[in-house]
Amino acid sequence: MEKSYHKALDKNLDDLKEEDYEVLETLCNRFGRTVDILINKILRGLDLIELEDISRKLDIVIRAEKRGFVDDYKVLVALKDLRKELEDFAQFLWEKKFKQGFKRKKLSLTWVGGLKEYRDKFTSLDLQKKALEWWDFDRYT
Repeated sequence: MEKSYHKALDKNLDDLKEEDYEVLETLCNRFGRTVDILINKILRGLDLIELEDISRKLDIVIRAEKRGFVDDYKVLVALKDLRKELEDFAQFLWEKKFKQGFKRKKLSLTWVGGLKEYRDKFTSLDLQKKALEWWDFDRYT
């Protein structure tokens, strides 16, 4: 997300090119996923482990404050609100882009069927296991 943030910093919102829209959309998407993972997966997971009631997201973020994860739970609430604002902003930018009349590229589906010969050789589980073998966990810890 940090890389997307730095790419987006120098964009002039009054004069956006097609690639600028993509940079901003990427930032919005990554921010949204990060907030979702933090609140809906990590903090909610902690509550599940500790057998807390997870039916209300507000309770989840308040408990995050009590655990010392943040000084004020309102920061996490603000992140969720900002996530929604960014989604709305991204939608606005895309609508603006298409109203300006950027040429839309025809979707190419020439890749469809390119791996037919492998579908009977491997299951998706086989591929997931192989991907885990290739994954360099030390790089991300």
